[in-house]
Amino acid sequence: MSTGPASVSGGARWRSWRIVSMRSEGSSAWLLAPAALLLAVCFVAPILVVFRWSFFADGPTLEFYREIFGSTLYRTILARTLVFSLVAAVLSVVIGYPAAYFLATRPVRTRMNWLAVVLLPLWVSSLIRTYSWLILLGREGPANMALMALGLTDQPIQFLYGRGIVYAAMVQVLLPMAVTIMYAGMLSIEQTFIKAARILGASPAYAFRKVFLPLSASGITNALVICFVLSLGFFITPNLLGGPREAMISNMIDRAVNESLEWNLAAALGVVLLLVGIAVAGILAFAIRLLTSPGRMPR
Repeated sequence: MSTGPASVSGGARWRSWRIVSMRSEGSSAWLLAPAALLLAVCFVAPILVVFRWSFFADGPTLEFYREIFGSTLYRTILARTLVFSLVAAVLSVVIGYPAAYFLATRPVRTRMNWLAVVLLPLWVSSLIRTYSWLILLGREGPANMALMALGLTDQPIQFLYGRGIVYAAMVQVLLPMAVTIMYAGMLSIEQTFIKAARILGASPAYAFRKVFLPLSASGITNALVICFVLSLGFFITPNLLGGPREAMISNMIDRAVNESLEWNLAAALGVVLLLVGIAVAGILAFAIRLLTSPGRMPR
């Protein structure tokens, strides 16, 4: 092996570059300070306070957790919350994936116009969008009026206060975010990979399944996890459209804080929701990566 001046010079330049790079990273680390401070004050500190309230009343206690896990009502509502959130997240990703693919494959000149259309619902409050469902599907709303005018029904149909309408409203709120997240992930995929697969004889469908879909798995995972986590906090939508029978854990937390004033119980419910949500989100991320790995994709 040569150890001449060229090799020594190259090694010296590499070490010099690494030292300069590390110094540069260290000197710019202070840029993280405002975000880190805001995160610590507005997120970490309140979470720690909630944890403390859930374990302390007059002293250390597990009473509130025993009440939650010992109650059929709370277990049922927790399971319903997970099912609602998981179904809404999956539907948002499944419905939004074709739209994200359409956006990512458009010419740059028209891509932003289509993206503006997708993001348009985000300009309207989720509360207003939820109330729009009440107006649209109410007993005297446009949907029932149209059905009766067409002679398809003699009396108004009860569309509201069921699980289906809750799912539809949740997906309607989450869909723009799911599309945007997956679209951002698809933009980083090199189209030359697809072209190479086609040149090697792959059909468009096969190239999509074996090349594009696995490469877009990170965007699918991010969209699914974020939509799932956001769904866990829904309480206006199920409260207005689903009624008491479709209440979620967030509705129980709201009642414990604002009606019964059981702040310790509300804190324990929040901790349970946080930990279960983190666990399920981790399982979802692992399952998506496993299912979309190249070796697992169907031929």
